[in-house]
Amino acid sequence: MEKLIKNRRPKLGSSCTAHKEESLHISQAFRNFIEQLVSLHSWLSEVIGGFLRTHIDMRMRRKEIESLLRSVTSLCAMVDEAQAYKVQMKGDVLQVAGLGYGRPGLCKGVSPLEDPTDGETQNSDFSDSEFEEDQHQEESEAEQ
Repeated sequence: MEKLIKNRRPKLGSSCTAHKEESLHISQAFRNFIEQLVSLHSWLSEVIGGFLRTHIDMRMRRKEIESLLRSVTSLCAMVDEAQAYKVQMKGDVLQVAGLGYGRPGLCKGVSPLEDPTDGETQNSDFSDSEFEEDQHQEESEAEQ
């Protein structure tokens, strides 16, 4: 009997070593899976959170855009033709960019296809550089 046990000992030892190596391989594969799962879950949470924050912000901004666009017609009636054209163009750009659709010609009597300034540069309260500066400042504040 003792001889039988001594003969089986190397076979059992190699069998245990193989089982141990297989067990280590399975454990490592499981750990890798869990690490990737945690990483992807974290990434998805960030993406979904960012989407929801943006979606909520867009809904609030949409109301601001609609309110500002409602004021375009009355503002165009108060200013001269060149300023009305600029207000109309900026309103049209805001409408397309902010709401995703356009309705050219918010100002009555001002054609969206004709520039009444005919390339002339006028000093007005509605200069493009001021508009761009305001837009840049709003974007900077939104990023913070």
